[in-house]
Amino acid sequence: MPVFYSDRPRLPDCPLVANCSTRCAQSQRDVTDMSAIRSAASMFVERFGRDALAQAELRADELLAVGNYEGRARWQLIGREIGAIFRTD
Repeated sequence: MPVFYSDRPRLPDCPLVANCSTRCAQSQRDVTDMSAIRSAASMFVERFGRDALAQAELRADELLAVGNYEGRARWQLIGREIGAIFRTD
């Protein structure tokens, strides 16, 4: 089933959005859906165990530092899913 832009969580706009007439090519390529987020969170927990949430937060901070806002939002979503995994344990 295809994922439409309106079905995805709203991601923050680039700080340069005032100077752009359209969304960035990177934004148009983004096809993140919640099943992919859940899968990434599960794999991250397998790899890092109880340290997975801290690692996801670290990656989100690294992406923010280089101005990749969509990547940061994606890792924040992954972090939330990791938290949900640990709450159900």
